[in-house]
Amino acid sequence: MFLLFACDGTEPTTPTDIAAGARLGDALAFDAAGDLLVTAPGSSEDGVAVQVQATASSIGDAKATWVAAGAGDLGGDIAPCADADGDGRPEVIVGLGSTSGRGGAEWLPDGLGTAPVDAVRVDGSEAAGGLGDALACADVTGDDRIDLVISAPYADGFGLATAAGVVRVFTEAPAFHAAATYTTTFASGRLGTRGALAPLDLDGDGVGDLAVGAPGSDDVYGVPGPMAGSFDNNNTGANWYGPGLSEFGAAVVAADFDADGHDDLAVGAPSYGFEAGAVVILQGPFDPDVLGSSDEGVRQDGGAGAGSKLAVLATDPPALAVGSDGRVDIIQGPFAPMPLAVAAVAQVSGQSRSFAATMAADPFGGLAVGDPDAASGDAPEAGVVRWFEAGLLGSLTDADASGMIVP
Repeated sequence: MFLLFACDGTEPTTPTDIAAGARLGDALAFDAAGDLLVTAPGSSEDGVAVQVQATASSIGDAKATWVAAGAGDLGGDIAPCADADGDGRPEVIVGLGSTSGRGGAEWLPDGLGTAPVDAVRVDGSEAAGGLGDALACADVTGDDRIDLVISAPYADGFGLATAAGVVRVFTEAPAFHAAATYTTTFASGRLGTRGALAPLDLDGDGVGDLAVGAPGSDDVYGVPGPMAGSFDNNNTGANWYGPGLSEFGAAVVAADFDADGHDDLAVGAPSYGFEAGAVVILQGPFDPDVLGSSDEGVRQDGGAGAGSKLAVLATDPPALAVGSDGRVDIIQGPFAPMPLAVAAVAQVSGQSRSFAATMAADPFGGLAVGDPDAASGDAPEAGVVRWFEAGLLGSLTDADASGMIVP
């Protein structure tokens, strides 16, 4: 496990005034020990991130709290890191918002009881670029060390590609620095939007790669490692495209869904079929230079907006949680070859449309579901996070949650 602390080096405090507008559950992740990392970017304390057990009833029970340094400083993703600096201690990276929209990220390398005097902050260089909207920790530079992968989905890309999106890779050794930059040539592509950044091994060569969604252009890109320097979709990598205006690539996750020993991709397309939504499963291994389409995968049609968020459940074989507007469908692998559709083994419905706006799978087969716009008591948009134990079956509602965390 790791702990989160305030960036000024003070001891962690428990927030007491997270209420209306806090949006608890705006970003979720589980660490390797099964503790939940959850953000509340709209709190009156400029935004907080807490580490809490999934069975807790309130973030007042948080094991640790990180408080943003200033107004608007929290608003991106959150991700656990195994050990980027090689000191044997797990870490975390937190996405920042900032009132300018430039965004940024803060890497907290000194968990496990030490105030983060060595915390590293990366600020976005482009107004409204949104750096930190999606985060991942993985070795994509081929040096056997964990890299920090940070997206800026609204940053300008190659040439005149306004809001094409950019993915930046930072590495700690020999000193913290930018190691690689990837972008596309498609304006308004929104490369690397929240939930659309997935480390994997594309071709089974043992080198870490990335899959990145660009829902504004209905694309998913496979970016082969080792990554270095600046490059774009024209000079490296694979590309899968979906139907126009389907938002193919809004969510991207990787797992061995067909139990053949190779990573596969699940891709959300929430506006597919007149906004009915769908998820497409593409079966690996992949040619790192392939040009393919969504028609090559297993497609699961869902409810309105299905595929806006995805999470891989830690089952054998892996199951897939498919988020839509106020609903989660659970589909269980192994998945048959295309084009067979897959029936859901469970469906969980919420009372608000923001139910399943965020999701995170724990290491034991369970699922946390964020509902950041939900009211808590008399406080509108306070946010709620519900946790469901492993083994979900049948038709359920948010009231069937095994635990609920409120402000």
